[in-house]
Amino acid sequence: MPSLFLLIAFHLFSNTLWINLNNIPPTWDAALHTTISLRFLEYTQNHLTTFNLVDFLKITDYYPPFVHWVGAILAMIGQGDWKTIEFSGTIFFIGAIIFLYFYTHELFKNHQIALYSSVFFSFFITVYQQSRDHMLDVPLTALFLAGLYFLAKSDHFHKITPTLTFFAVFALAFLTKWYAVVYFSVPLLFVFVPIFREIKSRPHPLKNLILGSLLFLIITAPWYLVNLPQIIATTQITSQPELADPQNLFSLNNLFFNLKLIIMFQLSFVGFLLLFPGIFFLVKSKDQSKNALLIISVLVFNYLFFTFIPNKNIRYLLPLMPFFAITMAFGLTKLPKLARWAIVAYFVGTYLILSFGFPFLPKYKYTVDLPLLGPTDILYLHTYPVRVLYQNTSFSYDQIVADIAAVKMGQIKILLLKDTPNLNNGLLDPRFYQNVKTRQDDFYYLGYDLTLGKDTNPQIADFLAKNVDVAVVSTNYLGLREAIREFDTVEKYRQFFLTGQATNFVLIKTYSLPADDFSPADTLLLYKK
Repeated sequence: MPSLFLLIAFHLFSNTLWINLNNIPPTWDAALHTTISLRFLEYTQNHLTTFNLVDFLKITDYYPPFVHWVGAILAMIGQGDWKTIEFSGTIFFIGAIIFLYFYTHELFKNHQIALYSSVFFSFFITVYQQSRDHMLDVPLTALFLAGLYFLAKSDHFHKITPTLTFFAVFALAFLTKWYAVVYFSVPLLFVFVPIFREIKSRPHPLKNLILGSLLFLIITAPWYLVNLPQIIATTQITSQPELADPQNLFSLNNLFFNLKLIIMFQLSFVGFLLLFPGIFFLVKSKDQSKNALLIISVLVFNYLFFTFIPNKNIRYLLPLMPFFAITMAFGLTKLPKLARWAIVAYFVGTYLILSFGFPFLPKYKYTVDLPLLGPTDILYLHTYPVRVLYQNTSFSYDQIVADIAAVKMGQIKILLLKDTPNLNNGLLDPRFYQNVKTRQDDFYYLGYDLTLGKDTNPQIADFLAKNVDVAVVSTNYLGLREAIREFDTVEKYRQFFLTGQATNFVLIKTYSLPADDFSPADTLLLYKK
């Protein structure tokens, strides 16, 4: 246990240090989740005597609200500071490390396997990258692991306290992301099959199951029932593949797409190689046949499920990473002690380089063309395409927010013609909340989807006249074509401003946006109607 406490202390200190060193506000999804948390806090503070549960639950009508409630509590403690809200990732990250240890120890009754599992998981690249943001995937993973632990302790639902605790944690996971159900499906199957086999020889746990199910419904049903129509409508859009995703779901490219990402940005190539002795010894061990079947079933089922989901992101596979870590840990215990230390040192070393640029900046990667996978980074010590290193910037996001807010009182409809990690709709939203506290609802971003079918010059002029109060226009780089579904249409809007055709708009200010790993230096133009 002292080793586990040391691991927790290391990550608690390093994450706190990283969050303090980094001064780039949360971007894209992290910014959206931050804003939702701020909205929950605002509603609670402003409606103490007029609280309406339906209105409260509708604050987020697509993303389940549990992590946003946690963020709202942190926002209250930190007076709305986004860095305080970001600490939610660290809280759940530490929880994931702890429950992975407990769960693995429950499976194998072996301290070394449990500890190495937590170590490997905590040093997977995307895991610790996400642990520094206010996101949903690390919390889902923590709740998944906690649920698995209490599921294992429930003795096939015969023990009432761990059974009810499992259903409560399962409900919170479902209130974090809907596909928590997918991840719990295989472990639940491994519990229900023995129940049916023993139904004649052992009393069935029906009473406990009914109580647990009622608890699950009490916790989850209100939000899902209130928001179900919007959830269905939004899912029809978000389920579509990004341009960078494989378009043919039944191709070899699609089958190995996630595996390539896992090797490069989760396990590392060293970790991937360690999977082979892990699987070999796990399957070979007669006393671990049940654990081997469970682990392999979870890995295969969930990998295939998310392979055939059109919209892909390595974050969706985060709850799968503990099972990779367990397999690697089992293999590691079969290696000589010197090899164990060398492999752990490799993971810690890459962590320090990627996160803090110590002892040197991450500017190196080595790519090999592998069969079925194609070009694959077998050594990734870089900031592109996944940046983990903390960032500093001289750009004043507060200034552009203040300038937009000063355009007029009342609602301001904003068209932001730039979509990069260092400037996008989501990134600015929390800044409006913090800096213009009495006007949070005045700022409305126009989605690029609204411009579709309106791309001739007369249509563009008409759309701008009717819908836009303020436009922020990039002069140099709109964003990555593969990341913007409406790229060609939006580019026409950008050129409409740059060629002087937006005659009913006036330029009021320019800004210099520094270059980063994902985009060149840019000059931004602020127009008002």
